Amino acid sequence: MSNTNRDLLLKIYKELQETKDKVKDIPEMKKQLEEIPKIKKQLEEIPKIKKQLEEIPKIKKQLEEIPEIKKQLEEIPEIKQELRNISGSVARIEVEHGEKLAVLFDAFKVNTEKIEEQNKRLTKCEKMLEKHDHQIYILNSKIQNT
Repeated sequence: MSNTNRDLLLKIYKELQETKDKVKDIPEMKKQLEEIPKIKKQLEEIPKIKKQLEEIPKIKKQLEEIPEIKKQLEEIPEIKQELRNISGSVARIEVEHGEKLAVLFDAFKVNTEKIEEQNKRLTKCEKMLEKHDHQIYILNSKIQNT
């Protein structure tokens, strides 16, 4: 066998070996190729996941506010009781003021009646004064004429 043939055979043998090694990898490559659609689908999910990750600080802030909200919710019964107390106080004040206003209006009415009565007496007195003025004038006139 000549060197050229031998070299050629060696070269062919090496290529066959490489091809054999590559052929061994074909099932693994086929498996990897079958995974590509799944990977592609997962890649499509990345923007959604990114968006969800952006929401995490907001959610964290809301979670931090929960104890304060819980505290406020616990105070609601106390606030309701305080509101009931205030409503009762306001109702009592309204009743008391209503009674006091009624008394004031009664007093105002009595004063108005007294003033009207005094005005009538004053009018009567003024008429009597006028009558006396006339009488005095007449008497003075008679005295001067005599």
